[in-house]
Amino acid sequence: MFFQLGLFFHIMGVIALSGSTISNMVVQNIFWKNVDEPAEFRKKFIPMMVALPIVIVVSMILQLLSGLIMLSTVQWAFVNQRWFIIKIILYVIGFLNGIFIAKPTNKKIVQEVSSSNTDKKLLAALKKKMTLFHFVQYTLLILLIVMAIFKVR
Repeated sequence: MFFQLGLFFHIMGVIALSGSTISNMVVQNIFWKNVDEPAEFRKKFIPMMVALPIVIVVSMILQLLSGLIMLSTVQWAFVNQRWFIIKIILYVIGFLNGIFIAKPTNKKIVQEVSSSNTDKKLLAALKKKMTLFHFVQYTLLILLIVMAIFKVR
């Protein structure tokens, strides 16, 4: 019963993580296409740019906790298997990428959008950083799914 419960929440975490990550990228893309619009228009993106990263972190924590529940029900049987170790390393890289790249970059974007004088060069640099972040995150997400499905040895 606990394994199925853990699996349910793990799948919910994967869905929430995937959906919020894609939504975050879509919001950012729409924002960047409208970056030259008046400040009042750009400020409309701030609530989503603040909320989506929170959903991403919560879904990652949900995945971690549900994964631990599933592991405990199988007496930690997968812990020493190569596919699982690689999957955990990819998970940690994704989490650190979010904390050290996306969070401060997103904060700077929100600050810049909120200010009356927008620095276009700074915004261009922040856009590049966020584009790289999204590329890395999607690559990690795909690799995580491949590792989970095929249990590469």
